[in-house]
Amino acid sequence: MFDLVDAIKVQSNDTKNEVKYDSILFYKSKECRGFIEEACKFEGLTVPKSIAISEKNIQTNTRDSKASLIILDLTSSESIPEEVERIGNVIPINTDVVVIGKEDSYQTSRQLKLKGFHYILWPFPREEFIEIYQQLGLDTGPKTVIATSRKAKTISVIGAKGGVGSSFISSQLARSLSEQHSSSCIISDNNFLGGDVDIFMGLESFEKAKLNSSDMMNDIDSTYAMSMVKKVNELLSILSIQSDILPDSDMSEILNTLIYSLSDQYNFVIRDFSSSIKSMTNIEYVEKSSDVIIIVTDRSVSCIRETKKIINALDERQSLSRRMIVLNNTRPEKSANASMQEVNSFLGTSPDIVCGYDSKLSQEILIGRKFSEQKFAINREIEKLALLVLGKSLKGSKKSFVKKWINKGA
Repeated sequence: MFDLVDAIKVQSNDTKNEVKYDSILFYKSKECRGFIEEACKFEGLTVPKSIAISEKNIQTNTRDSKASLIILDLTSSESIPEEVERIGNVIPINTDVVVIGKEDSYQTSRQLKLKGFHYILWPFPREEFIEIYQQLGLDTGPKTVIATSRKAKTISVIGAKGGVGSSFISSQLARSLSEQHSSSCIISDNNFLGGDVDIFMGLESFEKAKLNSSDMMNDIDSTYAMSMVKKVNELLSILSIQSDILPDSDMSEILNTLIYSLSDQYNFVIRDFSSSIKSMTNIEYVEKSSDVIIIVTDRSVSCIRETKKIINALDERQSLSRRMIVLNNTRPEKSANASMQEVNSFLGTSPDIVCGYDSKLSQEILIGRKFSEQKFAINREIEKLALLVLGKSLKGSKKSFVKKWINKGA
């Protein structure tokens, strides 16, 4: 017999399970949480969902929530810009973020504003918070822009010369950031004629998006740019273009425009320069457009010399981009032209990441297996690189020699 009361209860429970919060508050202070909840209730506005702040909670609750506003209680933070830099990498790029803190500094406020974050100095009047809450359009009409839009951080991966593995490093870094750290990424392939990024990404029957001369005449907007993108997984995409007509100079211009149009859709843009950038004009462009520059090299004399040239070129331009050196041993130890001591001495610094040679990698490439799921020592180095990019500590990332030996033999 049909029971109307039970049916209503079931429907009510289903409705509760489907509740989607417009905003989420990640709180540290109960005082801050209570203030915000009370202010919203007083004004008759939607009360944000409150969750204790931690990197894990932020990573878990922001991707699938579809919340249009994230509020971060950083009132106990010792360095708000640094903490926001790390946290921002896992929050969807098109989500507004309000930061609450105690740093009474114009520099802090300006830094956050330039990166697309709204900053409120704690404690603050209820009216100030409500004004921002309403301006962001959660409960009232169209959104009013009160800060610079958040843009993706650009990571340029430069090969000191061809064959050092920059495409491999680019692809595996993108996988690590998206799969292990919930950061949305798009990898940009700067090789218009060939390249192996699709192989390293494990993509079958992959074809580059084809351009023609009319693409130079059309306005490239985000809709057109998204049509050129191939999705790898939920948080990772690849942008790879080709043309039978357009010269490389035009292709580069179109690719740069596409990347700009997509920069508000992802946390990271990873640009794969799979061979040496010998033109000073190219180096200048990379320096100006990159937040992080990763130079991939090996232990051959010619490669180390090219690496030094790139470092000097960046130093001459007083580059403010974060810089990392990855030494990728693409040949057995006995084939290396230079010792690690000689490499460090010539470069004037030690590589940030050292990837050991593994003869099995080539076989895995041919088979087409997913590298990140295999027990290769290089995966741990890729994870360390991802942590450096995210500004996290490498403490605890090293494993004992016994564990390394066991994993290698597994």
